[in-house]
Amino acid sequence: MKVSSVDGRSLHGTGEIDKATPNENSIIFKERGFWNVDRGPQVSFRNAYKWIVSENTLSLARYGYEMSNPIHLVDFEIIDGHEWLNISPYVCGSDTYHAALRWSDETLQLLWIVSGPKKDQTVEYLYS
Repeated sequence: MKVSSVDGRSLHGTGEIDKATPNENSIIFKERGFWNVDRGPQVSFRNAYKWIVSENTLSLARYGYEMSNPIHLVDFEIIDGHEWLNISPYVCGSDTYHAALRWSDETLQLLWIVSGPKKDQTVEYLYS
């Protein structure tokens, strides 16, 4: 995982994922690992995402620490055989999150482009 900011700061993370399949139309990724901060200490992280497949879209939601009532983030629509883009961005306060999803036989890439008064960064999750 990698975060790059326009101001030159960058983070690189490594972690592990536990997968759960509550039903045939969804999968949950439980992530845990560490961010390596430029010129600073490691920072631990923990996330849980729910991917939901429907007829024409793929939805992404994020769980809080209590693992109940996931917050819907974005719906993706297919652009070509290996790329999906968000139908509309996720808005959190004054920040806007655009998302793209790309995959191959070996990897899945989730790319967030975040903009707002205090944020101007790209966040790349690379699952392999």
